Amino acid sequence: MSEQQKVIGGDLARALKGDFQLSLGDTIKQGFAVTQKHWAPLCLAFIGLIAINILVFLVITSNFVSLEQIQQSAQTQLLMNLLQTAISAPFLGGIALMGIRHSIGLGSKATDMFDGFSQLLPLVSVSLLSSAIAVVVNQLALLFHPALTILSSLYITSCFMLAVPLVAERKMGPLSALYASFVIAHKALPQFVLITLCLGVLLIVAALPLFLGLIWMLPMTYNVIGVLYRDVVGVQVTTDDSAQPTNRNEDNWSA
Repeated sequence: MSEQQKVIGGDLARALKGDFQLSLGDTIKQGFAVTQKHWAPLCLAFIGLIAINILVFLVITSNFVSLEQIQQSAQTQLLMNLLQTAISAPFLGGIALMGIRHSIGLGSKATDMFDGFSQLLPLVSVSLLSSAIAVVVNQLALLFHPALTILSSLYITSCFMLAVPLVAERKMGPLSALYASFVIAHKALPQFVLITLCLGVLLIVAALPLFLGLIWMLPMTYNVIGVLYRDVVGVQVTTDDSAQPTNRNEDNWSA
């Protein structure tokens, strides 16, 4: 049986021109529905990612720098944050792919979090670049008023929301992904900001009861991003002659 590629959902070329529709309510609603069906793999993936970060932190504080030194030095804290960003990047790329697959009705398993390692350097690069841009923008905002850093963080997060998925799913280069995400977000900036704000508020609320709510909200966040990505950019899948998605193990996620 012959196979061919098909794009489900939006279209990247049209998205760059602003030719797409985006609804906060529909995106959140669909993300919630997807999470009801595909919660467990993402939850296990996040538990694994948190465990890896804790292990790395313990190794560093036991052998290289003390916890007191980290707390007393802003420079050391920045370096630790950048290290954590670099380590988490390929895993979050794999988790982003899981959310994208869920958005088109495909299943996943927790070990799919390692799928991002096929794009290791681009994912690390795009994550570090976006973090560096965020630091610079936030420092500039801080010069005017501390409260402005909240707005600048919201803005940068909204602008680069699609950067990691574009690297992971379309295999874009880091700079191309950042540029494409920035352009697309500005075609519907109010909607992107509202979605980012809504997810941020929900994550804060979920963290209040001993962080227990994050068990649901972390997977839902990436499923919402997956739905957003599907509707705006579109998802490339391999189809058979009947134009139906192939079996999960036969998916071709190439650009």
